[in-house]
Amino acid sequence: MRGNMDEFIKTLTEQVRCVKAREAIGQEIRNHIMDQAEHYVEEGMEHEQALKEAVRQMGDPVAIGVELDHIHRPQMEWGMLCMAVAFGVAGLLLQYLTGCLPSGEGAFARQCIYMGIGFVMMAGIYYLDYSFIGNHAKELYAAAVLLVLISPHILISTNGMYRGMIMPMYLFIPLYAGILYQYRGQGGGGVLKSIFFLIVPGILAWRLIPSMPTGIHLFLIGGCMLLIAVYRNWFTVDRNKTIVILFATGVLLPALLTLFSWFFLMADYQKVRLGAFVNPELYAQGPGYIYGWVRSTLAQSRFFGPSGFETEYLADSGLLLVQLIASYGSFSGILVIAALTAVILRAFHISAAQKNHLGFMIGAGIGLTFLLLVTEGIAVNFTILPATTVTMPFLTYGGGATIVYDILIGLLLAAYRYRNILGEKSYRARWKIGLKMQKL
Repeated sequence: MRGNMDEFIKTLTEQVRCVKAREAIGQEIRNHIMDQAEHYVEEGMEHEQALKEAVRQMGDPVAIGVELDHIHRPQMEWGMLCMAVAFGVAGLLLQYLTGCLPSGEGAFARQCIYMGIGFVMMAGIYYLDYSFIGNHAKELYAAAVLLVLISPHILISTNGMYRGMIMPMYLFIPLYAGILYQYRGQGGGGVLKSIFFLIVPGILAWRLIPSMPTGIHLFLIGGCMLLIAVYRNWFTVDRNKTIVILFATGVLLPALLTLFSWFFLMADYQKVRLGAFVNPELYAQGPGYIYGWVRSTLAQSRFFGPSGFETEYLADSGLLLVQLIASYGSFSGILVIAALTAVILRAFHISAAQKNHLGFMIGAGIGLTFLLLVTEGIAVNFTILPATTVTMPFLTYGGGATIVYDILIGLLLAAYRYRNILGEKSYRARWKIGLKMQKL
């Protein structure tokens, strides 16, 4: 009778054209048949007869397979794809029109090349089986750490900072999603191991680039991912207690590090910049000048059309949103913010729709990355946060930012592509399956 079930499953799965989905479908159908047969046995039916009846009750394997083929097939997330292409082109035009591209010939052409490379990378990753990240998360993570360690010996620093390392550091986010995926069900030990893998990229960014904002970003994004994993009961721990401890640690640790940095690590010029943000009037002839300039520009802006305010200084500052509002009115800034918000919401929508835990966490991490960097970029443009280099998606010049953002979008598209194909593996112990098969 077992052969009858195997033949049924073989016929059914042959109707499914996506090879990646066949194993999961076959295992699910097998589990369903065995569960139904066990129910018949409990009602007094003989083992062989129960299994035969369970197979018969399933119906026509060809018809079922054809129906499952319609469900379990790769799908394109056209909304996110159209946004990525349209906003990428629009962002390039905005950088050109507002004068935020670097001075000198060839900047526009170079950015076009970066954008083309990014689109090719996005298309390639779209066809990637992202479960590879979950299966080899630690190996990929170790390779990424090694690349970060050797990068200062390869890259050229600018004013003591390796800026080319900043955006690639955010590729640790999908790798951390794979780490969390591997530690599911490991209790408190799994949480502690996840914390270790969370801290390492932040320290590398802080000390090697060096970029404290990037380190804080990675800590915040990874910390939120860990909180989400605990909230969704990925670890066999007291959920509420663990969340409180993690949240308290996540608030206290950055506060202590900030105080330590202020007294022992920050250079004098960094302290002056923070002082200029808190009291720009006191530093009006120095670093506080930018805050007064931006606020005056925004105060004189119109809803439509140019403000008439001199903006040459802003063009060199990289504050694209302020430059855009000064040149074309507040409505243009609202449109850009709305477009970026739509991308963030789309990313979280893709994540929430995932049946696969790994796909969900990768999507959540990428959504959090977009949310944090866009929020920071808007806050810096409007002087809500201290002036610093911002890297908003579609609005940042350079190959690193353009390509990394396209890689992250490609991973989102890959997660959506396989959302009905890569399901979760059955947690039923194999020895239990074996006993049932012998019993039947």
